[in-house]
Amino acid sequence: MVVETGLGWLALLAYTLGMKHGMDADHLATIDGFVRANASLRPRLARYSGLLFSFGHGLVVITVATSAALMSGSWKLPTWLEDIGALVSIVFLLLLGAYNLYAVIHTEAGTVVKTIGFRSKLFPSFKVGSPWVIMGVGVLFALSFDTLSQALLFSIVATGSKNAGVPLMLGFLFMMGMMTTDALNGVWTAWLIRRADRTADIASRIMGVVVALLSIGVAMFGICKYLLPEFAKRSDAFGLWVGAGVLTFTLMGYFLAMKVSGQQSLRK
Repeated sequence: MVVETGLGWLALLAYTLGMKHGMDADHLATIDGFVRANASLRPRLARYSGLLFSFGHGLVVITVATSAALMSGSWKLPTWLEDIGALVSIVFLLLLGAYNLYAVIHTEAGTVVKTIGFRSKLFPSFKVGSPWVIMGVGVLFALSFDTLSQALLFSIVATGSKNAGVPLMLGFLFMMGMMTTDALNGVWTAWLIRRADRTADIASRIMGVVVALLSIGVAMFGICKYLLPEFAKRSDAFGLWVGAGVLTFTLMGYFLAMKVSGQQSLRK
């Protein structure tokens, strides 16, 4: 009865938690990496990168929340999931960072950085120009302890309700909140990069380096969290600020790109 009367508040909480989860630094940096990688030849896919990533991520939350509720909350998280979640996020962030940095370094002077279509011996099959790949990475990122813990929380809360659709609804609202944040980040980052690319080749290089450094920096942050328990405890307390820092660093990179490209135009 308590759950039924407070269903509206639970729905709001699930949506808010989803928005907060979408602000995680690994989400933002990964989406920025996908946007930069697809900005040149697939601008539409670049804009929707955040939406696709969070959609794949959210499907796991819905599936786990509903399945656990049907099992009466008896399912418990395997301890190895935390290791897998950390490894997946770190590896993909490093790959995206290296992918974008490689493109900046190997683009000829005087031309805009284009990342789609490049091949190297290091990444012969690393393709980021597919919506299925972006959604798949979102699914893999969901195999983390904190994400699945929130999904199980929805199922536990729902056990007090006779409505079997409650965990599904909470998981869906969590996904919608996450999609709101991540989709806005994808559109915003795509706009910044598109503006920079149209201004001058130097601006596209600066934004490419900024996105690459963000991906690598957040990966290093994840490594410290995984290897240093004390650091992990402290970092969890200001995780939202780290996400805000990612957005701020991206914006600062854009303004720097605009300023440098403006000076370059005056010299010409």
